[in-house]
Amino acid sequence: CSSDLATGKRLLIWSGSTLSMNATLSGSFIHINGTLLANTSRLNAVYQLSQSGGTFNGGTNTVYAGNVFSQRGGTFVSTSSGLIVGPQSANFSSIFVRSAGTFTHNNGTVIFRSANASSVTQTFTPGNVTFYNLVFSSTVESAARTTTIGDTFTVANNMTILKETTAFVRTYSPSTSSPPAITIQGNLYANTSNDSAINLNGQTFVINMTGTSPVVAVPLGGFNVTLNMQGTGTAQLSLSGSYTTGTGTTTISQNTVLTAKTRVYNLIINNGSNLDVSPDNGSTIYDLRILRDFYNKGTYTARTNTTTFASPNIIAPVISTNAGTTFNDVVFTYIDSSNAATTTLSGSFTVNGNITITKTAGLSARTIAPTV
Repeated sequence: CSSDLATGKRLLIWSGSTLSMNATLSGSFIHINGTLLANTSRLNAVYQLSQSGGTFNGGTNTVYAGNVFSQRGGTFVSTSSGLIVGPQSANFSSIFVRSAGTFTHNNGTVIFRSANASSVTQTFTPGNVTFYNLVFSSTVESAARTTTIGDTFTVANNMTILKETTAFVRTYSPSTSSPPAITIQGNLYANTSNDSAINLNGQTFVINMTGTSPVVAVPLGGFNVTLNMQGTGTAQLSLSGSYTTGTGTTTISQNTVLTAKTRVYNLIINNGSNLDVSPDNGSTIYDLRILRDFYNKGTYTARTNTTTFASPNIIAPVISTNAGTTFNDVVFTYIDSSNAATTTLSGSFTVNGNITITKTAGLSARTIAPTV
């Protein structure tokens, strides 16, 4: 059975009171300042689920938080299933905001669904908490839209970006010019059949991958991300988007293998770390495309791949290598270059295959020169 409040009505759980559910409970607005126990029942807030005090225990069933999830105090123990935040109609706001209280993930999944309408707020401001699984999902869209993400937070397991339609771009943008870091202790995935349909853009995101052997599989149209691979095992990296410009730096501080043709903006391989272009000891080999700077302080295992340095407009890249760096084939290519610029080579390296230099006809001069 279920219990439904009249449309537009509010359910208020006052301080000192307890409601223990044994059936589905639905209401337009649900506010907690006492104790609400979901147990094994489903909770459905059509428009808003909010908490200013008391205790909420989400139990084991799905919790629909409506368009707005707001926590200003109290203890919120999420469901071990799915906490879904976002509109059930496309033209409402999507807001997840926490300013106080305690949030416990309970090994569940938080799903943040972004709306369609350009005139509504779409913000995710979780207030420095830890999620278990976190999913960003966009509903059917009629135009390009942006979701704003703020606050430092941690994902104990996996973070996934889903795009349910690929006709229009969904951009995820930090809320400040100095965005906080996202720490992911498991894997980072993006799931879309069109790699130009999702952007991580605006100011540069900071994402720290701290799990033992993380997997990063992100086919995106825009990837302005400072990505730090910081585990202790062997990581898997696939940045297979179509973007040609951006910002951010991918820093390899653990042994890492490519699992797809990959492009990065800046790339740093730290001392003691190896970036291998093959995930299976040479049976499968992937090319690497670097849009700006390359600093190799560790080991780059190029095998028989092609490493391309593809500098976009007004970019003067630096390629700095240690004495043991060996490439197979190397391509220097210059695109959208309306201004003259110089690619600076620092350190020594070996090329076992061919060096190719290309530039689109009619563009400004580009120079490749060693440091002196």
